[in-house]
Amino acid sequence: MISVSSHNKDIKLIGEGGNSRIYLLERDYNGFQSAAIKVPKALADHRVPKAIDNYNLLKQHGIKTTVFLDECLFDGVQALITENLHQEDFTYLDANSHLQTEKDKLLKSLGAGFGLERSEKEPEKERWFADNKFELITNFEGFVENYILFLRAVSDKLIYLAYDCYFFKVKRDKRTDIDYTIADWEDIQIYEHDDLFEKNKDQFKTVLFQFVERFVEEGMAEKYKNYLEQL
Repeated sequence: MISVSSHNKDIKLIGEGGNSRIYLLERDYNGFQSAAIKVPKALADHRVPKAIDNYNLLKQHGIKTTVFLDECLFDGVQALITENLHQEDFTYLDANSHLQTEKDKLLKSLGAGFGLERSEKEPEKERWFADNKFELITNFEGFVENYILFLRAVSDKLIYLAYDCYFFKVKRDKRTDIDYTIADWEDIQIYEHDDLFEKNKDQFKTVLFQFVERFVEEGMAEKYKNYLEQL
């Protein structure tokens, strides 16, 4: 198990939400040129082993996830280290990440004036794609149809995937195809329920709806959202 420190020169904070901070390790790890480190803000001794167990469950059932997921120590606290999903020719976007609205920016500015500045860091990649929206997702309907068929098989295995598990693979272009991976492992459960497929489908539709609303140009986004509402 590797141990790293926030004071290391090859460590960079790239995102922060309510539950965790995401750092980039800018050196070789596990055969990759860089890696991402997810540091829980609380209950690390519970959340890290649970994530590892769920990762192994995904691998066992052939559900797309990161190439590796390991435990590490970050400033002496249990954390997770995995592949860096942001590459030169493609990236994975988290549609559930917190991007600042104009209201958020105003509140942050007001808070700073009273010495109450919020520490959350907006994810840089998601911000860029939100500001440079896609004009077309070339395989949108086919991707959705094929994944929902796969999701039925996942549900038959009693696996529940919450909406915040999903990351969507895209290219840095105005037109892109889309794929997915599971890169948040805490909200995965073995869940016996009569309509588990419908629950899983609703979670997938919810996060994909958020994706097109956030990252696709308005006219095409409305078309995609109307399609999702009919499923």
